[in-house]
Amino acid sequence: LMTTDSTRRGAYDEAHLRLAATIADHIAIALENARLHDSTYQMAMTDALTDVGTRRRFQVEGRFLYEAAQRKDQTIAAMMIDIDHFKAVNARFGPAVGDAVLKRVAEACGSDLRGSDLLARYGGEEFVVLLPESGAREAAATAERMRRRIESLPHPGIGGAVTVSIGVAWATPDDTEGFDTFIQRADEALYQAKDEGRNRVVLNGGPDQTPS
Repeated sequence: LMTTDSTRRGAYDEAHLRLAATIADHIAIALENARLHDSTYQMAMTDALTDVGTRRRFQVEGRFLYEAAQRKDQTIAAMMIDIDHFKAVNARFGPAVGDAVLKRVAEACGSDLRGSDLLARYGGEEFVVLLPESGAREAAATAERMRRRIESLPHPGIGGAVTVSIGVAWATPDDTEGFDTFIQRADEALYQAKDEGRNRVVLNGGPDQTPS
């Protein structure tokens, strides 16, 4: 709504009306462009299948959260989550069933998180979570609840359970490794979980770190 006012009766004529209409048209175009830009941004930052963040969103917002934690002298934790034997599920039951499994796992991951946490789909069957203001013990407890919840999910399409392997890393304000190395440590913990038999949580605190 755009209005123009005057204290004088009959202050506006047809020329003023045409000028106001022209200005309103320009404002409307600018607003529509802004709306389309926001819509495009949200599409780029939200995974269409699982409705969680995309890897791009995680890189942008995750780096911001990590740097904010460093500035505020806060601990931050990360989890890398991978669905065990997912390629076998896809091969045996088809991509439609695989997609349904991905959606249910994503929903289960989100249900154990706070509003301040960041969840994103990192790859095909891999998810990543950032937990601001969380130490190792809190992150490990969250990861274990998540693992158990996912293991107990019913999947009518496959007639059995789906499990996940989870790698957990945490960073203290004293760390100088940087965001990418921090996430790499969580990924290394994930691969260790897989090497040790899958369906488990493994911690990676980095050099000289103990759970806190």
